[in-house]
Amino acid sequence: MPQPMLAYRLDTLRFIAVNDAAVRHYGYSRREFLTMTINDLCLPDDDPWSGAEPPRLDPAGPPGLRTTWRHRHKDGTPIDVAVSGVSLVFNGRARVIAVNDITERKRAEEELRQLSSRLVRSQDEERRRIARELHDATSQTLGALAINLGVVNESAGSLKPEAREALGDSFRLLETCTREIRTMSYLLHPPMLEELSLPGALHWYTRGFTERSGTQVYLEMPPDLGDVPGDVALTLYRIVQESLANVYRHSGSRSATIRLSREPGEIVLTVADRGRGIPPGVLERDLGKQSSGSSPGVGITGMKEKARQLGGRLEIQSGIQGTTVTVVLPLLQEGARSAGSSG
Repeated sequence: MPQPMLAYRLDTLRFIAVNDAAVRHYGYSRREFLTMTINDLCLPDDDPWSGAEPPRLDPAGPPGLRTTWRHRHKDGTPIDVAVSGVSLVFNGRARVIAVNDITERKRAEEELRQLSSRLVRSQDEERRRIARELHDATSQTLGALAINLGVVNESAGSLKPEAREALGDSFRLLETCTREIRTMSYLLHPPMLEELSLPGALHWYTRGFTERSGTQVYLEMPPDLGDVPGDVALTLYRIVQESLANVYRHSGSRSATIRLSREPGEIVLTVADRGRGIPPGVLERDLGKQSSGSSPGVGITGMKEKARQLGGRLEIQSGIQGTTVTVVLPLLQEGARSAGSSG
């Protein structure tokens, strides 16, 4: 099917020629096109994907052009287009662009983002529920078992040596099980975020991570970090968890450095290691595609989505010197964030 093509002057931005495919695609007649400029096709500032003002062509711009714009049909219907063009001498100086309609692709990408957002929220809710069950039910059951074993222990002197040894083993197993249940519950939903604040929770987690993995973690943050909203604190905590897990599973680094700082209106987190870096192509590929559990891309997708939900951004730099994850989250008022998320 022929591709819409349009030519316009670079001094006035007025159309000087369009092909039949452009006429069919946009709904304007050729005569109407010749009274319009390229900017007449652009939508006003209502882009739901970038939130940015729609691009306006710079007449003195580079000779080549490759970008995405939001156009509109004659009836007002938004059209997302990928545009490529070249400048040439034609009635003075002009540019010819070819337009590829990507409206359906953009819609599918937005639906995928919304689905990913729901999955991330569901995961956090499920973690919270399991943590509560472990604390309220399983821990209570283990407590009752400890009481019963204590009753048996009162008569340990009348037991055979083998039974006394089994009773001692039972106490040790119970202690191990209780400790592991408590750790698992805290990892799923750390109560320290409410009890100790974000710095206290990070100190607790990084200390335990070092003990479990042997990876030395250095934590740097100001003593006066201040109050951090609950959703921001939880997101930063989860990203630290995922980043350190990636360090342990993939990087080969024996150390990692976490830095947390507060800037005007935002909070910045970086997690850096000195490992082998992320394999070429992983960061560039479509991170929405779920692959095997051994791939770091799956965790990266979740981290990016968590940051995006709060209006923040996540950037990753990786090379032979290691990998650095940088997260910037806005520090909005709790009420403003709640109102914004409820819409």
